[in-house]
Amino acid sequence: MRDVRAELVRSKAYRITYWVWPLILLSTLAAVAFSSSAIQKALEEGATPTSQIEALAFMPGSPTFFSGLLLAFWTTTLVTADWSSGTINHIHMAMSDGRILRAKLIMVSAASLLTTVITTGTAVALSFLLLPSSLVLATLPSSVFWVNVLGTLAVHLTWGLLALVAAWWLPKPALSVGAVLVVVLGAPALETAFASAGVSTPVFSYLPSSLMNTATLTGSELATKMTPLMAGLLLVAWCAVALASAPIALRRGRIYR
Repeated sequence: MRDVRAELVRSKAYRITYWVWPLILLSTLAAVAFSSSAIQKALEEGATPTSQIEALAFMPGSPTFFSGLLLAFWTTTLVTADWSSGTINHIHMAMSDGRILRAKLIMVSAASLLTTVITTGTAVALSFLLLPSSLVLATLPSSVFWVNVLGTLAVHLTWGLLALVAAWWLPKPALSVGAVLVVVLGAPALETAFASAGVSTPVFSYLPSSLMNTATLTGSELATKMTPLMAGLLLVAWCAVALASAPIALRRGRIYR
Protein backbone atom coordinates (compact mmCIF):
# COMPACT_ATOMS: atom_id res chain seq x y z
CA MET A 1 0.00 0.00 0.00
CA ARG A 2 2.98 2.30 0.51
CA ASP A 3 3.66 2.22 -3.23
CA VAL A 4 0.03 3.04 -4.01
CA ARG A 5 0.09 5.98 -1.59
CA ALA A 6 3.24 7.26 -3.28
CA GLU A 7 1.48 7.03 -6.66
CA LEU A 8 -1.51 8.88 -5.23
CA VAL A 9 0.70 11.66 -3.88
CA ARG A 10 2.43 12.05 -7.24
CA SER A 11 -0.90 12.11 -9.09
CA LYS A 12 -2.05 15.04 -6.93
CA ALA A 13 0.78 17.10 -8.39
CA TYR A 14 -0.80 16.92 -11.86
CA ARG A 15 -3.54 19.42 -12.73
CA ILE A 16 -5.29 16.83 -14.88
CA THR A 17 -6.13 14.89 -11.71
CA TYR A 18 -8.38 17.75 -10.60
CA TRP A 19 -10.19 18.55 -13.84
CA VAL A 20 -10.58 15.08 -15.38
CA TRP A 21 -13.37 14.02 -12.99
CA PRO A 22 -15.56 17.13 -13.54
CA LEU A 23 -15.08 16.64 -17.29
CA ILE A 24 -16.18 13.02 -17.00
CA LEU A 25 -19.24 14.23 -15.09
CA LEU A 26 -20.07 16.85 -17.75
CA SER A 27 -19.63 14.38 -20.62
CA THR A 28 -21.93 11.93 -18.82
CA LEU A 29 -24.58 14.62 -18.33
CA ALA A 30 -24.48 15.46 -22.04
CA ALA A 31 -24.61 11.82 -23.19
CA VAL A 32 -27.41 10.86 -20.80
CA ALA A 33 -29.46 13.95 -21.66
CA PHE A 34 -29.14 13.07 -25.35
CA SER A 35 -30.09 9.42 -24.75
CA SER A 36 -33.04 10.33 -22.56
CA SER A 37 -34.63 12.25 -25.45
CA ALA A 38 -34.80 9.00 -27.42
CA ILE A 39 -36.44 7.24 -24.47
CA GLN A 40 -38.97 10.04 -24.09
CA LYS A 41 -39.83 9.68 -27.75
CA ALA A 42 -40.27 5.93 -27.29
CA LEU A 43 -42.60 6.57 -24.36
CA GLU A 44 -44.71 8.91 -26.48
CA GLU A 45 -44.91 6.29 -29.22
CA GLY A 46 -46.16 3.66 -26.76
CA ALA A 47 -43.14 1.38 -26.49
CA THR A 48 -43.62 -1.78 -24.42
CA PRO A 49 -42.46 -1.72 -20.76
CA THR A 50 -39.72 -4.26 -21.56
CA SER A 51 -38.37 -2.08 -24.36
CA GLN A 52 -38.47 0.96 -22.10
CA ILE A 53 -36.47 -0.81 -19.39
CA GLU A 54 -33.91 -2.09 -21.89
CA ALA A 55 -33.47 1.38 -23.37
CA LEU A 56 -32.98 2.94 -19.95
CA ALA A 57 -30.56 0.17 -18.92
CA PHE A 58 -28.28 1.33 -21.73
CA MET A 59 -27.79 4.73 -20.07
CA PRO A 60 -24.67 3.96 -17.95
CA GLY A 61 -22.79 2.85 -21.05
CA SER A 62 -23.74 5.79 -23.27
CA PRO A 63 -20.84 8.12 -22.31
CA THR A 64 -18.09 5.46 -22.27
CA PHE A 65 -16.21 6.81 -25.29
CA PHE A 66 -15.79 10.27 -23.77
CA SER A 67 -15.27 9.09 -20.19
CA GLY A 68 -12.86 6.38 -21.37
CA LEU A 69 -10.86 8.85 -23.46
CA LEU A 70 -10.55 11.24 -20.52
CA LEU A 71 -9.49 8.34 -18.30
CA ALA A 72 -6.85 7.42 -20.90
CA PHE A 73 -5.47 10.98 -20.85
CA TRP A 74 -5.17 10.83 -17.06
CA THR A 75 -3.57 7.38 -17.12
CA THR A 76 -0.91 8.34 -19.65
CA THR A 77 -0.03 11.31 -17.46
CA LEU A 78 0.79 8.96 -14.58
CA VAL A 79 3.57 7.47 -16.70
CA THR A 80 4.68 10.19 -19.11
CA ALA A 81 5.04 12.80 -16.35
CA ASP A 82 7.46 10.47 -14.56
CA TRP A 83 9.54 10.28 -17.75
CA SER A 84 9.49 13.99 -18.57
CA SER A 85 10.42 14.99 -15.00
CA GLY A 86 13.11 12.33 -14.62
CA THR A 87 11.25 10.79 -11.67
CA ILE A 88 11.27 7.47 -13.50
CA ASN A 89 15.00 7.11 -12.75
CA HIS A 90 14.44 7.39 -9.00
CA ILE A 91 11.44 5.06 -9.16
CA HIS A 92 13.49 2.38 -10.95
CA MET A 93 16.24 2.66 -8.34
CA ALA A 94 13.83 2.42 -5.40
CA MET A 95 11.28 -0.11 -6.69
CA SER A 96 11.31 -3.39 -8.58
CA ASP A 97 9.40 -3.75 -11.85
CA GLY A 98 6.79 -5.86 -10.07
CA ARG A 99 6.11 -3.18 -7.47
CA ILE A 100 5.85 -0.48 -10.13
CA LEU A 101 3.42 -2.59 -12.14
CA ARG A 102 1.24 -3.43 -9.12
CA ALA A 103 1.04 0.19 -7.93
CA LYS A 104 0.10 1.55 -11.36
CA LEU A 105 -2.36 -1.30 -11.91
CA ILE A 106 -4.14 -0.62 -8.62
CA MET A 107 -4.29 3.11 -9.36
CA VAL A 108 -5.74 2.64 -12.85
CA SER A 109 -8.20 -0.06 -11.69
CA ALA A 110 -9.43 2.21 -8.88
CA ALA A 111 -9.76 5.12 -11.32
CA SER A 112 -11.73 2.91 -13.73
CA LEU A 113 -14.07 1.92 -10.90
CA LEU A 114 -14.47 5.56 -9.85
CA THR A 115 -15.24 6.56 -13.44
CA THR A 116 -17.91 3.85 -13.65
CA VAL A 117 -19.43 5.00 -10.36
CA ILE A 118 -19.54 8.59 -11.64
CA THR A 119 -21.12 7.67 -14.99
CA THR A 120 -23.62 5.22 -13.49
CA GLY A 121 -24.60 7.46 -10.59
CA THR A 122 -25.00 10.47 -12.85
CA ALA A 123 -27.06 8.46 -15.34
CA VAL A 124 -29.43 7.25 -12.63
CA ALA A 125 -29.76 10.68 -10.98
CA LEU A 126 -30.43 12.46 -14.27
CA SER A 127 -32.89 9.76 -15.33
CA PHE A 128 -34.93 10.48 -12.21
CA LEU A 129 -35.10 14.13 -13.27
CA LEU A 130 -35.88 13.60 -16.96
CA LEU A 131 -37.92 10.39 -17.03
CA PRO A 132 -40.80 8.90 -15.03
CA SER A 133 -39.50 7.73 -11.66
CA SER A 134 -41.57 4.55 -11.92
CA LEU A 135 -39.60 3.56 -15.05
CA VAL A 136 -36.26 4.24 -13.36
CA LEU A 137 -37.27 2.25 -10.27
CA ALA A 138 -38.34 -0.65 -12.48
CA THR A 139 -35.01 -0.58 -14.32
CA LEU A 140 -32.66 -0.53 -11.33
CA PRO A 141 -33.30 -4.14 -10.18
CA SER A 142 -33.22 -5.56 -13.72
CA SER A 143 -30.33 -7.81 -14.75
CA VAL A 144 -30.00 -5.89 -18.03
CA PHE A 145 -29.07 -2.76 -16.12
CA TRP A 146 -26.40 -4.45 -14.01
CA VAL A 147 -24.92 -6.29 -16.98
CA ASN A 148 -24.56 -2.90 -18.63
CA VAL A 149 -22.86 -1.50 -15.51
CA LEU A 150 -20.38 -4.40 -15.53
CA GLY A 151 -19.80 -3.85 -19.25
CA THR A 152 -19.19 -0.16 -18.58
CA LEU A 153 -16.60 -1.07 -15.93
CA ALA A 154 -14.89 -3.46 -18.38
CA VAL A 155 -14.78 -0.72 -21.04
CA HIS A 156 -13.28 1.82 -18.63
CA LEU A 157 -10.75 -0.74 -17.43
CA THR A 158 -9.76 -1.44 -21.04
CA TRP A 159 -9.28 2.27 -21.82
CA GLY A 160 -7.18 2.71 -18.68
CA LEU A 161 -4.97 -0.34 -19.03
CA LEU A 162 -4.40 0.11 -22.76
CA ALA A 163 -3.33 3.70 -22.04
CA LEU A 164 -1.07 2.54 -19.21
CA VAL A 165 0.74 -0.03 -21.35
CA ALA A 166 0.91 2.35 -24.33
CA ALA A 167 2.51 5.01 -22.12
CA TRP A 168 5.14 2.55 -20.92
CA TRP A 169 6.03 1.69 -24.51
CA LEU A 170 5.69 5.23 -25.87
CA PRO A 171 6.43 7.66 -22.99
CA LYS A 172 5.10 10.73 -24.79
CA PRO A 173 1.48 11.87 -24.17
CA ALA A 174 0.58 12.39 -27.82
CA LEU A 175 2.10 9.08 -28.93
CA SER A 176 0.57 6.98 -26.17
CA VAL A 177 -2.92 8.44 -26.48
CA GLY A 178 -2.61 8.22 -30.25
CA ALA A 179 -1.75 4.53 -29.97
CA VAL A 180 -4.87 3.91 -27.89
CA LEU A 181 -7.03 5.78 -30.40
CA VAL A 182 -5.58 3.69 -33.22
CA VAL A 183 -6.73 0.56 -31.38
CA VAL A 184 -10.17 1.97 -30.55
CA LEU A 185 -10.93 3.90 -33.75
CA GLY A 186 -8.57 2.42 -36.32
CA ALA A 187 -10.04 -1.10 -36.26
CA PRO A 188 -13.63 0.06 -36.98
CA ALA A 189 -12.34 2.18 -39.88
CA LEU A 190 -10.58 -0.86 -41.35
CA GLU A 191 -13.67 -2.99 -40.82
CA THR A 192 -15.78 -0.44 -42.70
CA ALA A 193 -13.26 -0.34 -45.54
CA PHE A 194 -13.24 -4.14 -45.85
CA ALA A 195 -17.04 -4.27 -45.69
CA SER A 196 -17.27 -1.68 -48.49
CA ALA A 197 -15.02 -3.92 -50.58
CA GLY A 198 -17.29 -6.89 -49.89
CA VAL A 199 -14.74 -8.69 -47.70
CA SER A 200 -16.10 -10.55 -44.67
CA THR A 201 -14.15 -9.72 -41.51
CA PRO A 202 -15.56 -11.65 -38.52
CA VAL A 203 -12.27 -11.29 -36.66
CA PHE A 204 -13.01 -7.60 -36.01
CA SER A 205 -15.85 -8.63 -33.69
CA TYR A 206 -13.23 -9.89 -31.24
CA LEU A 207 -11.08 -6.76 -31.21
CA PRO A 208 -11.34 -4.28 -28.29
CA SER A 209 -13.15 -1.62 -30.35
CA SER A 210 -16.06 -3.91 -31.25
CA LEU A 211 -16.11 -5.55 -27.82
CA MET A 212 -16.46 -2.13 -26.17
CA ASN A 213 -19.64 -1.49 -28.15
CA THR A 214 -21.04 -4.96 -27.52
CA ALA A 215 -20.32 -4.86 -23.78
CA THR A 216 -22.59 -1.84 -23.26
CA LEU A 217 -25.43 -2.60 -25.73
CA THR A 218 -27.85 -4.65 -23.68
CA GLY A 219 -31.18 -3.86 -25.36
CA SER A 220 -32.88 -6.61 -27.38
CA GLU A 221 -32.97 -4.40 -30.45
CA LEU A 222 -29.20 -4.03 -30.16
CA ALA A 223 -28.49 -7.73 -29.72
CA THR A 224 -25.46 -9.17 -31.46
CA LYS A 225 -24.04 -12.64 -31.92
CA MET A 226 -22.06 -12.13 -28.70
CA THR A 227 -23.65 -11.42 -25.33
CA PRO A 228 -22.61 -8.23 -23.47
CA LEU A 229 -21.30 -10.33 -20.57
CA MET A 230 -19.07 -12.38 -22.87
CA ALA A 231 -17.83 -9.18 -24.52
CA GLY A 232 -16.89 -7.81 -21.09
CA LEU A 233 -14.97 -10.98 -20.24
CA LEU A 234 -13.10 -10.81 -23.54
CA LEU A 235 -12.18 -7.19 -22.82
CA VAL A 236 -10.67 -8.33 -19.52
CA ALA A 237 -8.73 -10.96 -21.48
CA TRP A 238 -7.41 -8.25 -23.83
CA CYS A 239 -6.33 -6.26 -20.76
CA ALA A 240 -4.39 -9.28 -19.54
CA VAL A 241 -2.72 -9.65 -22.94
CA ALA A 242 -1.70 -5.98 -22.94
CA LEU A 243 -0.38 -6.19 -19.37
CA ALA A 244 1.72 -9.23 -20.32
CA SER A 245 3.94 -6.88 -22.33
CA ALA A 246 4.33 -4.44 -19.43
CA PRO A 247 7.40 -6.11 -17.84
CA ILE A 248 9.20 -5.89 -21.20
CA ALA A 249 8.35 -2.19 -21.45
CA LEU A 250 9.56 -1.59 -17.90
CA ARG A 251 12.88 -3.37 -18.56
CA ARG A 252 13.22 -1.28 -21.71
CA GLY A 253 12.72 1.80 -19.52
CA ARG A 254 15.66 0.77 -17.33
CA ILE A 255 17.90 0.45 -20.39
CA TYR A 256 16.56 3.63 -22.03
CA ARG A 257 17.41 5.84 -19.09
